[in-house]
Amino acid sequence: MKKVRWLFLAGLFISIASSASSRAEQEAALNEIFKGLSSGIEDTVTSNYASKYIGLINKQLGDLKDHSGLDCRARVSLSSNGSVEHVDLNNQNRLCRKVFNAVWDIGSFPLPSDITEANKLRQLSLSIAP
Repeated sequence: MKKVRWLFLAGLFISIASSASSRAEQEAALNEIFKGLSSGIEDTVTSNYASKYIGLINKQLGDLKDHSGLDCRARVSLSSNGSVEHVDLNNQNRLCRKVFNAVWDIGSFPLPSDITEANKLRQLSLSIAP
């Protein structure tokens, strides 16, 4: 199963990597990560959109068990309307090519209508390690 973990950094970089072997374990891991993001506050706009991004990327990547042992870091730049503008990869292995194609196949990520919140989501940093 895909192994995914998201991490927010300054300027909201989103990272993917985790070690869940089943859908239930994956969801539990993601819930644990997002629990730390909310800090006792209601879900933020940013975390809601990050959750949407996780779903989009997970769906597009599909099963990653054949990519076990590989890792990939990608930086994705989005335009002001959410369209993918640029994808930088740390290497050219099979996993990175799959991530690159998945992001470009998605093509456009939803952004909130609030420009300040949208700008926080325009730079994504993905780290995938099945």
